[in-house]
Amino acid sequence: QASYAQAQYYNNPAYAQQYAQYYQAWASSQGQSNVQAGVHDQVEGQVKEASKRKNLVPMKHDSNYNVNTLLAKNIRESKYFKDLFEKTTFAQVVDEIYYKVDHVEPWMQAPSNTPSTAFCLLYKLFTMKMTNKQMNSLLNHGDSPYIRALGFLYLRYTCPPDQLWDWIEPFIKDEELFKPQTGSSQKVTIGNWLQGLLENQKYYRTLLPRIPKKIELDIQVKVLKQVSPGVVARVETQVKSYGKSFHIRSGSIVRARYSEDGKWYDARVEEQGSQPGHWWVTYLPEEKYGNQEEVSEKNIKQANETSNRYNSHDEELRKQILNKQRNNATTSNKRNVSKSISTFKNSISVPFSKRRRPDSPPLLDTKGSKTAEEALKKRGQIGHIEKIDYSKKAKKTENKERSELLARYK
Repeated sequence: QASYAQAQYYNNPAYAQQYAQYYQAWASSQGQSNVQAGVHDQVEGQVKEASKRKNLVPMKHDSNYNVNTLLAKNIRESKYFKDLFEKTTFAQVVDEIYYKVDHVEPWMQAPSNTPSTAFCLLYKLFTMKMTNKQMNSLLNHGDSPYIRALGFLYLRYTCPPDQLWDWIEPFIKDEELFKPQTGSSQKVTIGNWLQGLLENQKYYRTLLPRIPKKIELDIQVKVLKQVSPGVVARVETQVKSYGKSFHIRSGSIVRARYSEDGKWYDARVEEQGSQPGHWWVTYLPEEKYGNQEEVSEKNIKQANETSNRYNSHDEELRKQILNKQRNNATTSNKRNVSKSISTFKNSISVPFSKRRRPDSPPLLDTKGSKTAEEALKKRGQIGHIEKIDYSKKAKKTENKERSELLARYK
């Protein structure tokens, strides 16, 4: 009976606790209070542990908690992280953050490969596994912005991407200032720093876990709505102006959404419907469909579009974000390769004689040599001649000197 009760807490802690109470009553009636007490305490402890696990912040990670492999290895091997084994409670770790952390970069100041105090403590929090209550305490801590920053980094590294925005949203416009970078006096707000965490995978000298593209775009749209109302208003204006520019007329070919399956089909507008803003359409081709239906204007779009360009404000914001990312990527690539390309073009545009090093010996025509030994001898005979600076002399002068040398030693 005790084993059965202990097994139940994995699936139903409340049932296991109730079963233990029944067992306690039975054991007391049988004069086995000592045995019963031990079993009851054990089940109670397991129930509390299960309840704690139920309240943990959801985590999705690999064996390194999604931290870069080299960084994670250096953290685990660092003396400071090993000293943190003595910190066994959440309060002790928070106090350590308060006294020891002054930036949130992953490494100490370059070119050091020593992991920062902040990331050692962050890794310690990973191993402790935060509860919802503890996480809320970190994010809303009033004593130090670095305690809050480590809470946000904990979520950015291990929180399932589809749940990340629910945690971050209340703080996306947070105005508290702090210095995230070592050796710099520049301060940023928590809100701006959070936007960088959500938009960029690069974080100083490491990489953050990748957020799936669809979720990333959804998050960035939500960020825009929060911090850039001007952009959202401009998109709304574009949507409205697009709707006004498209005029529905009888006889025009359009795309209409069929009410039965919600899909878009080619259709021909017949006449206005029974209500304002409604039209009768015939679905095409007539030999395949041919049925007619009264459709509202919001379910009609231009036929030359495979999808409605401005079907929603969010969709247009996503497109603008994607275009911005593509432009940034293109600009970055141009910046990285422009120097090498220009150098290559310059090198192939310079005559071969000028590309040779100034101290190179003159080229000799060894056609007249009967043997390789004779050709080598000719080269040796001119080894003592004064070096010619080909970078400064014209091509004609070079050819003249070469001819004189050949004539002299022929």
